[in-house]
Amino acid sequence: MASITSIRAITNIRNAAFAKLGQTVVKYSCMNVRILDILVRESVIQGFQIKGNDIIVALMNSEIARQKLKNIRPVSKPSKQVYVRLRVLKHVYARLGVSINSLTLISTNSGVTTIAEAVSEGSGGEVLFAANAFVMESIALAK
Repeated sequence: MASITSIRAITNIRNAAFAKLGQTVVKYSCMNVRILDILVRESVIQGFQIKGNDIIVALMNSEIARQKLKNIRPVSKPSKQVYVRLRVLKHVYARLGVSINSLTLISTNSGVTTIAEAVSEGSGGEVLFAANAFVMESIALAK
């Protein structure tokens, strides 16, 4: 389930990136660490460091990283979870391509992954964050 902490973390990172700050602080949670690992892999942030109950996130000062973060929005919320099957993920992945789906985060039984990783693992799951409105529309249409 996308927790309030994860939603606040993504929002905080997005706002700090557009304010062109060098770093920002988010609250520690295991989910946030998994999400930040994916953001490092996708070259959206430089890295992060855990200090007590906080995570210090080093942001990239590039327009490409800001564009990747621009449209990312929470899909599942504590009040309403959105689950998708593997068939739907395959359809969205094939229709929209890797570049759009790289920041669409899915919580599967093996952890938080991108759509590409979920399809290669062969598992569906809960859609935590979507890269843009096209992904959300495709998921809604494919159901």
